[in-house]
This record gives sequence, structure tokens and C-alpha cells, in this order.
Amino acid sequence: MSRIFDALRRSEQEKSGKGSSTPWTKSLSAEQPRVSLDNLPAGFEGVQRVALRIPPEKHIVTCGDNLSPGAERFRVLRHRLQRIRADRPLNKLLVSSAVPREGKTLVAINLAFSLARTSRRVLLIDADLRHPSVHEVLGIQAMPGLAEVLHCEIDARSAIRCLDPGNLYYLPAGRPPANPGELLQEPLLGELMKEGLNAFDWVVVDSAPITLFADTPHLAGHVDGTVLVTRVGVTPADAVQSALTAIEGNFVAGVVLNGGSNPSNGHYDNYYGDAADRNIYFQSEPEAGNEKS
Repeated sequence: MSRIFDALRRSEQEKSGKGSSTPWTKSLSAEQPRVSLDNLPAGFEGVQRVALRIPPEKHIVTCGDNLSPGAERFRVLRHRLQRIRADRPLNKLLVSSAVPREGKTLVAINLAFSLARTSRRVLLIDADLRHPSVHEVLGIQAMPGLAEVLHCEIDARSAIRCLDPGNLYYLPAGRPPANPGELLQEPLLGELMKEGLNAFDWVVVDSAPITLFADTPHLAGHVDGTVLVTRVGVTPADAVQSALTAIEGNFVAGVVLNGGSNPSNGHYDNYYGDAADRNIYFQSEPEAGNEKS
């Protein structure tokens, strides 16, 4: 991963020098009635559909038939993960970052939608219980989810929704709890990740930044691999190293270099079509020592 560190250090040398959360609501009035889906995993026949209202500025380029360069980047990312999966178990993925504001949530959502194009049973989980934002990006309201599941207030089946369009399944974060670190280390989380989600072909988990909280490295121990999102000009190289150290012993599936020049070709690809969001480069060579035994 030396190219990743080189790109980050170059960016640091060149430099001179989230929004408020949506109010909680238990109302599910925006949802459509319960329906049965032919492609639904066994045991989820009564899932509810939720209609998406994704604002264009959120750059979810993989929902629908998008032929933009950005959507193609995520197809490449999907293909590389599928190649890794051919050699080792890889169906539960943690998407995280070393520090905040690296674009990890956008990467997690776009990756999940891209995977859902080729696998009918893909689940996206918002496990950032401190600052859940997946619902804001998707343009839907907050609703009961993972926090309530771990509090044993609801079961996972009743918390999972099907996003329409996209046929992507979604487990919201739920109400931000007072003790997110302790809640995410409950034995019930391990049971859910190990047994409860086996009906899905892929599970993509969005989490809090790795270096800020102990619960994210704990989450990394419950998945098959971690995708680390970094941003050129923002992520310090030593923060990336700290993140890799924090999840040492767990498999690192790759690093997404977001918002900057592709170290493989040395130029920018403005794949979203504006200067606010740049290319995504995926380094899929796992770091030595970052692999489960």
C-alpha cells in the first residue's frame, strides 16, 4: 500500500494550511405497505419497501442505470472484491475511515448499490451509532434499527427494509444511544453478524472512523474484511497507519483513495462531473499482518 501513503504524503506537502443530524421519529408513514418479494432471503418475506428520494448532490451514482465514470469506478471496486472473494470468504465488509469526512458513507452506499446490481441479496447496515447519516444521504427518515435490535426492543427482521429503487436491503442505525461503544460490543452483535445475516450474499457495514472509537476495531473482528476510505489532502498518512494498526489481525480487503489523483496514472478523473468529488482508486493488496489467522 506504499502508493497510498506516497499519495497522501505528497498531498500533505502541497497543502498550505457534518451537518446536524435528522431529528428522530418513530413514524413510518413514508413507507409503502408490506409486500412479498420474490428475491427476498428466507425469513424476510414481510419486509417493508422504502421509497428513496436521493438528492442529486449526494452523488449516489450506482443507483439505477448510471453509465458515468463514477459508477464505473464502483463496478471496478465490485469486481476486485469479487476476485478476492474467489480466494477467501468475503461476504461481510466493513467500510470505514481513519478520520472523519473521508467519504466513507458515500463509498459504503455506492458499493452496496453496485453489489446489488449483480447479487439480489445485499444488505447495507448503518453501524455508525454516534452520527448515523445513511438515511440522510438516501433522502429517507430515521427509523428504528440496529440500536433497537441490540437493545432487544425489536428483532432484525422487523428492522430491515428494502430500498426502492435498487432492491437493496437496509438496516438503519436507529436512535443514537447513550452508550454506542458498549452497545456495539454486546454479544448479540456477534450473534447477529455470525448467524443472523447469513441469508444475504453481501453485507456492507458503514461505521464510525477507526481511530476515534474502540467499537469500530471491535466491529472489524465481526466481518470478513475492511475497506479503508482515505481522502487526498485530508487524511494524514500517520492516521492511515494508526487505523491499520488498530485493526491489525483483521483482513484489510483494500484502501479507497477518494478525492484526489490516481497514483497509478498520475492524473485526475472527475468522475462525478464536478470539482467537489473526484476519483476513487482501490488498492487491493492487503498489508502484511492485517489478516485473520
